[in-house]
Amino acid sequence: MPDKYQLPCSCGKLVLVEPIQAGETVRCECGNELEVPTMRLIRLLPRAPRTEPARAARRSWPLMYGLLFAAGLTTTVAGLAVAGYYQWGRSRLHTEETRWDDITAAERMIDKMPVDVAWEEWIQVRDFGLGVQQPPEFMIHRHVSRIWRKFVLGGLGVAGLGLLLIGLAIVLPRPRRRGHRRRAAADKRATRP
Repeated sequence: MPDKYQLPCSCGKLVLVEPIQAGETVRCECGNELEVPTMRLIRLLPRAPRTEPARAARRSWPLMYGLLFAAGLTTTVAGLAVAGYYQWGRSRLHTEETRWDDITAAERMIDKMPVDVAWEEWIQVRDFGLGVQQPPEFMIHRHVSRIWRKFVLGGLGVAGLGLLLIGLAIVLPRPRRRGHRRRAAADKRATRP
């Protein structure tokens, strides 16, 4: 931001001018036209106090706080993605108990088999057994659902940690800038007559 200088008007008001306006004519609020001094002489005018916009001071965010916010946001999104994925998978599992009540349907199927096919099936069962006993599908799904529930809770915990990091980045007090006091003192010295 270029330095501005105070050009006095005969009405008592001060008109702010910049070195780039040297030699031009400016108008005061009262209507008087004032001649801006040359580049060399404009620097002899009193310097206008610097006013930094409040928005610029508000916008500046130290790097540490920005990184903390970014890490919190990334952690929150990742945790919610993991929790959402595994919860969606859990919702597709069939964990309702399946009953073995329909034995009569199996008996009817065996009754409809031709004798030679039924005999071959019997020989297979007698010689090789029924095979490795597998738990019913709903039991497997219940076990998988319990494991995936841990992933859902872990993802929600990670998302909570991310929200905590975001909250810290927003709530923690900002450190004061080092040159702030020196600049204010220099501005005061420049405005003294």
